[in-house]
Amino acid sequence: MDSSMEAIQAENTQLRRQVAELESALRERQRLLDGIVNNSPAVIYVKNPENRLLLVNRLYARVVQRDVEDLVGRTEDELYPAELVAAWREGDRQLFASGKPTQFENAFEIDGETRDFLTMQFPLYDEHGAPYAICGVSTDITDLKRAERERQLLQNEVIAAQQAILREMSTPLIPLADGIVLMPLIGSLDSSRALQVMETLLEGIARYVASIAILDITGLPAMDTQVANALLQATKAVKLLGSEVVLTGISPSVAQTLLSIDADLSAIRTPGTLQSGIAYAMEHRDEI
Repeated sequence: MDSSMEAIQAENTQLRRQVAELESALRERQRLLDGIVNNSPAVIYVKNPENRLLLVNRLYARVVQRDVEDLVGRTEDELYPAELVAAWREGDRQLFASGKPTQFENAFEIDGETRDFLTMQFPLYDEHGAPYAICGVSTDITDLKRAERERQLLQNEVIAAQQAILREMSTPLIPLADGIVLMPLIGSLDSSRALQVMETLLEGIARYVASIAILDITGLPAMDTQVANALLQATKAVKLLGSEVVLTGISPSVAQTLLSIDADLSAIRTPGTLQSGIAYAMEHRDEI
């Protein structure tokens, strides 16, 4: 064997070794990618512009209850309802046109349970930079959405409890003695709060079997005509329950408002101070 043949054989041996090494590296890389794709907790798929599946992972196959080998090459039209596929195709068309990733939510049934997924889709490009396929990764967000719903429910309960506390603080009802309740009003009084005053007052009279209810408005700096009318309605409602209203602490500005609406206060006791109002109630509670 001459030297030229030996050189060719040596070169062939070297080439075969390089090919074997490349094939081994390629197989290892393929095993790595397969491991990532098929062990991912997300649904993974690749489809071409004709809506044909080029790749799916095991979880995708589990969702549609098919084998992986049976899915590759199929179109989504063969697997999903027509209206759903039509919506997906429109989204795919826009993605191919813009090249921008998109995301959306959808739901699938897995092992008899409906699970919510957040899907992210993005284009895949060939060596010329042209998009040839779409890759989708769908993450199960069922537990996250359930936790968010529970958090929202809890937040709503907390808000409702806070609002109830604020209502009680804004319209406190204090039982002073048998048959007497006191409601001191402080700060501004709008129509909403005036309505709350009426509700709390009527409930308190019924709860404590009160014959006299003292409304102390010393802490009210002013009152508009709408609120004044609401307050008078509250006193009339108290009278319907067979109880008496004692209105204390009327300021000059509130007095002017009551006069401007020609309020009939003949059936309401109006002592100047809370102290005198309490004294009146203690003296007359058994007479009502």
